[in-house]
Amino acid sequence: MFADDTTLAVCGKSTHEISSALNHDLNNVNDWLMANKLCLNLSKTEYMLIGSRHSINNLVENPCISVYGKLLNRVIVTGSLGIHIDQFLSWDFYIEKLTKKIPSGIGAISRLKPFVCRNTLISVYNALVQTYFDYCCEVWDPIGSVLSDKLQTLQNRAARIIMGYPNEHGCSEVALTALGWKTLKKRRFESKARL
Repeated sequence: MFADDTTLAVCGKSTHEISSALNHDLNNVNDWLMANKLCLNLSKTEYMLIGSRHSINNLVENPCISVYGKLLNRVIVTGSLGIHIDQFLSWDFYIEKLTKKIPSGIGAISRLKPFVCRNTLISVYNALVQTYFDYCCEVWDPIGSVLSDKLQTLQNRAARIIMGYPNEHGCSEVALTALGWKTLKKRRFESKARL
């Protein structure tokens, strides 16, 4: 997202109501842009419906969202400020992306381990791994235990590598304790409490 990215949100009880409100707002935004000698990049302009699985899956028709006659593309996932939001607000897609990004940081820690001290490894962890766990966690924290466990497994792996512990039952908790690290669930809870 760049400084010129814009998000509009409308709510309604029917696709007709949503279409009408969103088309009106989009045309107002486009008029303002043109008055200020700016333009709306229609190839990057898209819309997403957010709702329960039942309501989205049982839509009779898609809303007709357009800007001056050009129909906009409907998406099921969109990114905003580095967070990927899906149409059900399930966070599955976002957590899946995290579980693919984070292992490269853990791999870097593993490769560095023979050459640097533990404090350096912790600094690398904080820079390359923990930042992903913490970024906007107050927003996406209401995740279920399955997604939470996927993330916790990654933190556990990093802790074991830094401490040099084997991948055995119970070693993760010992490694976290030795490092003085809180579980990710506890970190997210404390982060929300500070808001």
